[in-house]
Amino acid sequence: MPKGSILLTKKSIETIDLQNELGKTEFGFWTTVSPGETKTFELTYLLPFKKQNEHSILIQKQPGARDDIKINYKLENGTSWNWQGLLNSDKTIDIDLSK
Repeated sequence: MPKGSILLTKKSIETIDLQNELGKTEFGFWTTVSPGETKTFELTYLLPFKKQNEHSILIQKQPGARDDIKINYKLENGTSWNWQGLLNSDKTIDIDLSK
């Protein structure tokens, strides 16, 4: 996340590792998802600026796992963006809410 982002709430996540590195604020967590199992995680955070049209999320793949992943990105004003795909390597997903 951009440096200065604030984590407001978390669901289905026990511990979040918060750190600032390379001009970014990182919300990191580890989890295990067994084959055939589905888990949903939810983070609510506040960005340090008002304009929020473009954003990106880095998802790092667990070695040996091949996972289908779904992302639903929502803003307070009701704008939302969805992405679904196969996570077969680390992936950066770019979100453009201006469209």
